[in-house]
Amino acid sequence: MSGKVSTLAAQEGAVSTSFEERSVWIQLISQLVGMGAYAAVAGPR
Repeated sequence: MSGKVSTLAAQEGAVSTSFEERSVWIQLISQLVGMGAYAAVAGPR
């Protein structure tokens, strides 16, 4: 019975992410997109 509970808790932990973690991922992606746009504009000059 405890195996079921720990497995369920592990599945929930793997699926749900905290607000802070999602915020970090969004910041990372935004920075990469911004750097790519900057390189596309400033690179040819």
